[in-house]
Amino acid sequence: MKYYKFILYVSISFYSMNSISDDLDQYKIELLIYKYKNVSTDESFNTNLSIPEQNIIEFYDPDLYVNKKALLNFDNTSSFFSNLLKNINPVNRTNNIEIITDKKDKLENPKYWFRKSNELITLNKIKNEIDKNKELVLLESISWLQGINTYEDSVYLFNQDEVKEFGYFIRFYQKRFLHVDMKSFLGISETNSNTKSTLDYIKSMETKIIDKNTNNQILLLESISWLQGINTYEDSVYLFNQDEVKEFGYFIRFYQKRFLHVDMKSFLGISETNSNTKSTLDYIKSMETKIIDKNTNNQILKKDDLEINLTYPDMNEYININDFDEIERKYNPTKLNIYIDEQRRIFNTETYLFDHPYFGVLLNITKV
Repeated sequence: MKYYKFILYVSISFYSMNSISDDLDQYKIELLIYKYKNVSTDESFNTNLSIPEQNIIEFYDPDLYVNKKALLNFDNTSSFFSNLLKNINPVNRTNNIEIITDKKDKLENPKYWFRKSNELITLNKIKNEIDKNKELVLLESISWLQGINTYEDSVYLFNQDEVKEFGYFIRFYQKRFLHVDMKSFLGISETNSNTKSTLDYIKSMETKIIDKNTNNQILLLESISWLQGINTYEDSVYLFNQDEVKEFGYFIRFYQKRFLHVDMKSFLGISETNSNTKSTLDYIKSMETKIIDKNTNNQILKKDDLEINLTYPDMNEYININDFDEIERKYNPTKLNIYIDEQRRIFNTETYLFDHPYFGVLLNITKV
């Protein structure tokens, strides 16, 4: 029996005569923060930074899991890692960012917003120069993706390093033009109890994008792939899947006669639960038996070839690698009298410098 990989896209088109003015575009933000080793100034800094008290989020660090069974049960290191990395292809990176000037033909994906990255493209050369400069200390080198919302719906992204004693609240918003509200400081800010859940904010943006695109674009309902064998017509089965929230679903069946065939039954709506649904696990096991029977009749097999051990989902245990206990460290807040507090109008692909006698911030924003 041959195995096939299937990729399925389900979409629905909506048309509207009205244009949408509140496009939620996606941008890559690059940020460098540095401080001067030797400060010479007569300026006094007697006021403290007024920090935001609401509409604050932090970087999103999703939970990561590893399969405990795969991690602990393997014969030797080489076979474990070769299987772990099987079918994974390297990503070919380019130094060129696609600058979108015309109307987009793709949808933003908020699931990847506000995730820290060390990848710099536009500011990478400047970062290297700062590293070489004996008069400067590089405090932060970071990038992330995000959408830029209206002023009313915008939020401050808060991040600080208690060890290096610096931090920032940064907010981007869209009026007629793009703007940035930069509040950066040297010191340690108090923890703000009004910080929103970043995941909840991301989900709200996802909903907004879906609502917007149902008016004037194609809405992607499903993007999925899977592996399966294709059986004879008599032994073939329908694979059923539906989403009760997005209200769509499909029954899809592949079978082999003289040629390959597909039987597609797709719908918008919610289907009744079918009590005649077979156990997928039982079906997989029956196919496993069929493969073994076929091979024992047609081939000379080694003993190990007959030992087909499939790991089924209900046999797996997963470990959340974010849950390991960390040493709790407490840092006392400091005065925030060394700060930058500035709002600016900004433009796509431009780089901006926010300067202070004690430190500086470099910012680049690029639509992607």
